Amino acid sequence: MSDFKSWRRKLGVVTLLMACLFEVGWVRSRYTHDTIKIQTAQSLYIIDSHQGTLVVCRVSIANMPAYLGSPSDVIATNMQIRQS
Repeated sequence: MSDFKSWRRKLGVVTLLMACLFEVGWVRSRYTHDTIKIQTAQSLYIIDSHQGTLVVCRVSIANMPAYLGSPSDVIATNMQIRQS
């Protein structure tokens, strides 16, 4: 029975640490604007954290017309329009 309590206690500590990390990230996002962009051959993935919100976007770049510019420019323009 002591082994059962041991792994439950470890799982509880890990869960508590994860909750604390998420809380720190949420509080940080209230004051700091963070953006992560990951580009693959077919898509551009953007994770944006600002003012307590988390936005995840996926843009297909396979069929994007060249006159629109780079996918990053298009996303930046769309984000500026939404924030206005």
